[in-house]
Amino acid sequence: MHQSWTVTLIAGRVELRDALEQLATHRSVFHSEADFQFALGWEIKTLSPDVNIRMEVPQPRPAGRPEYLDLLCSTPEGGRTAIELKYATTSWTGRDRHGETYRLAHHAAWDLARRYYVHDVERLERFCDASPSTSGVAVMLTNVADLWGPPRSPRATQDANFRLHEGVTLSGQLTWGTSTGDGPYDARVRGEYPLTWHPFAGPDADGPEMRWLAVAVEPSAPRPGVDAG
Repeated sequence: MHQSWTVTLIAGRVELRDALEQLATHRSVFHSEADFQFALGWEIKTLSPDVNIRMEVPQPRPAGRPEYLDLLCSTPEGGRTAIELKYATTSWTGRDRHGETYRLAHHAAWDLARRYYVHDVERLERFCDASPSTSGVAVMLTNVADLWGPPRSPRATQDANFRLHEGVTLSGQLTWGTSTGDGPYDARVRGEYPLTWHPFAGPDADGPEMRWLAVAVEPSAPRPGVDAG
């Protein structure tokens, strides 16, 4: 598995990979997305106590109800990173190294898992553009091999443009199914994001094999105080 990685600092303090690797040393599996969300926030705070962690932070929209960020990490000096999380699972039951029992649900709709993740990237681009001092990162943690592996069949699927397997690059207008480019499930991604999956936990007595994916998002305009040249 390809292991290239671009450094992604959370609020200018904590490298995301360090936080996930440290988290994996004592949590190999999570009950739910909310459980993962809390655990990652706690880990970031543990690694850098001066980082403020807020969960489910509302963000204004041009129209309609506000949207919510899973995590917003900030420092007194002004570093800010918005984090969106996805935790997609297939069924697994077992105990971790601490004897805690887990019963992971089988979510099945992998096409929607891909769509929701890409829309997280799209939303983070919008949030970061609205606040140039904010960076963003979309994280997916999963035990679903179909998400990190290539399609098993050449058959066309409605989520073909939303594939997230190793080696794909997310970019441009992504249409869902037979949409002509303005469907409600379509997405437009302004950046170019090569996708690389990383091991989180191996298939051992502590839990199922888990891998994670991260897309780091920067504002389209230079950040205040950053030389654009």
